[in-house]
Amino acid sequence: MIFYFAWAVFFFICGCVLALVAARFHGITGYGAASFLSFGALCAYGFDSYVKFLAWRHNEVATGGIAVKYLPYGDTAVPKDQERKVVINE
Repeated sequence: MIFYFAWAVFFFICGCVLALVAARFHGITGYGAASFLSFGALCAYGFDSYVKFLAWRHNEVATGGIAVKYLPYGDTAVPKDQERKVVINE
């Protein structure tokens, strides 16, 4: 969460600097495009940071995916009541 927020701040600073350079030097169009993409990345990282913050506040897994199941004895085998039998019909 902090990593994504830090990148969002970085992209904000980068986008501002690139926008100022693009406004100052009119002959170079690459800076304007880079500024636009930087603000797009700012939105993406900022939104992801916000979603991870909300997941953290609600005691959910903030990394995405399924929740980690607690195994009381450290056993990685599937319990007998949750086994699935595979039947192949030929």
